[in-house]
Amino acid sequence: MLREQNRDDHLRGVSLDEREGRYIENLRDTPELRFYAGVQRSWRIMRATKAAHLTLSLLKEEERERLVNEWLDSSAGVYSFFHVEADLFLDFIGRHLSDRLRELTVCQFERATLRASDGANVFVAPDATALQSPDSRLRRGSYAAVVRFEADPLLDPPEPFSDLFSPRCSRIHAPVVR
Repeated sequence: MLREQNRDDHLRGVSLDEREGRYIENLRDTPELRFYAGVQRSWRIMRATKAAHLTLSLLKEEERERLVNEWLDSSAGVYSFFHVEADLFLDFIGRHLSDRLRELTVCQFERATLRASDGANVFVAPDATALQSPDSRLRRGSYAAVVRFEADPLLDPPEPFSDLFSPRCSRIHAPVVR
């Protein structure tokens, strides 16, 4: 896949001889290649915005564009599997929202639901009786995530709570016991 980037070092890390380098440099300036690169970039933008639609909708347009461009310019957004790409993009966005709890929580929520839906068809629930044993251990699988919500608006006064999102839970999510 051709990776158009908003910088001049397109061939960084590629080992080419002098003839190959000249060919690529001449090809780079053709309208055909520019068109092809533009189509691919627009496709990658569409996939990234689809992956984090809810989170990106909370951000100002300039910030959305900056994050998507930064993601694409880092050579990301070329994965064959949508869930892999979406998970990585939401992780990328989350690292930029660490000081904004509302947006970060929505980002983590979107990532958790993505993981749970991705695992819904392959998840095998553990035997509930085995979990009662004092020797049993519970660990979070790759299709589950814990999201901390800063306040439960239904409580008076509101207090923080966490939810565990996992495939095949009786309600798509279950409150975490503290």
